[in-house]
Amino acid sequence: MKKQIIRTFVLFSLLLVAGATQAVSAQVPARLVFSVPFEFVAGGERLPAGDYEITRLSVNSDKALLIRSLDAGKQLAVVTHAGEAGKTPDRAQLTFRQYGDQFFLAEIRTAGASGARAFPVSRAEKRLRIELSSAVGGDRAGEGEDCQTVVVVGALR
Repeated sequence: MKKQIIRTFVLFSLLLVAGATQAVSAQVPARLVFSVPFEFVAGGERLPAGDYEITRLSVNSDKALLIRSLDAGKQLAVVTHAGEAGKTPDRAQLTFRQYGDQFFLAEIRTAGASGARAFPVSRAEKRLRIELSSAVGGDRAGEGEDCQTVVVVGALR
């Protein structure tokens, strides 16, 4: 009886370790680098144009990401949520929502993954959407002509 309990415990432990290893390997790569040619807002912070490194804050999760400027030395942590499934890109990419000359980080997609990590909508973007919808007399800001989508391709390093 004692041997059977020990075997069961060892087998359960091995399955747990194997499952955890497989889950970690299926996540977002540990380090992505992007060259963003315009000033943008992410996590409520305005960031200058330049080169950025995006990494996970935890090995076990890709929900919290660290965005670090390689030029200005500025960095911030942002908690993301699961984005919509879509076309699987060949290379990592950042998607921005553009309103005139203002850009807001919307999501990150990685090569070979059909899902995305979406960034929360900032107060500044919400305020801009309200202003734009008031100016056009409707509720279409962020949905139609007032909002463009811009994609920046990155590299795994």
